[in-house]
Amino acid sequence: MPKITISGYDKYGHFFFHFVFTLLWGYYFLLKQQQLSFRNLLGIVIVSLAYGILIEFLQENFTQTRQADVLDVLANFTGAVTALSVFVFLKKIKKV
Repeated sequence: MPKITISGYDKYGHFFFHFVFTLLWGYYFLLKQQQLSFRNLLGIVIVSLAYGILIEFLQENFTQTRQADVLDVLANFTGAVTALSVFVFLKKIKKV
């Protein structure tokens, strides 16, 4: 069987994790408070970004087989912002 490789496959994982992470937090706030403000969503994105940066820092400084990658942080941020966009889009649809 031919070997299939996908360039940057781990970036998709980073994107997906932070997309789902942000969606779940958003839904938690939505269920808890019956509404979700843009301020809460922005806070969730910031926490997601900080978590991703922390993990990259820990990989670089406390492991010998892993290293930090700025593109991983960018993929994390992109996933979180995409989830934020989904919430904003759904909120606009719901108001109509």
